Amino acid sequence: MASTRTVSCNGCGAPLDVSASARFVTCGYCDARLRIEHTDSAVWTEEVEKLARDQKRIAREQQKMSKELRRAKLERELADLEREWEHTRASVMLRREDGTLIEPGRTLPWVLSATVVAALGALYILRNESLEFGLVVVLLLGALGGVMYLRISSMKRAYDRALELHVERTAEVEAKLRKLGRSR
Repeated sequence: MASTRTVSCNGCGAPLDVSASARFVTCGYCDARLRIEHTDSAVWTEEVEKLARDQKRIAREQQKMSKELRRAKLERELADLEREWEHTRASVMLRREDGTLIEPGRTLPWVLSATVVAALGALYILRNESLEFGLVVVLLLGALGGVMYLRISSMKRAYDRALELHVERTAEVEAKLRKLGRSR
């Protein structure tokens, strides 16, 4: 004959006699379904439905925490993108003498205007001075204007590429955040 042990019901506290090999029992007083746990020195019961509820609650909490962690990582990624953009932006902008930064494309009209003024000045010199000197001045100023134009155009392209990449990456992360907000 198998030995029996007395355990208490987790639902109502009633004493239950169970065999040593039993794994499950239903309480005759409150109808709670119980799982029986055995060790060498102890025997106890756990409500099966409570375990299932606890497991579901824990799974929901894990999903919620996982979602919050993903959201936090995406928000950190957005902040990192903004810091990276500010650093990149500063590296591809022009700095005025007073230290203010301006986008490369916004200075192009000023450079061209200065080149035209310098060229007109050179023409004036040409008219009033020797032809050779005036021609040299016009060529030098034109070459300087061309070099400045190429440098600023290159900076403008770098700025535009960096901005486009920043906008794309930011949009991707924001889309992930929106999708995360809709998921349950």
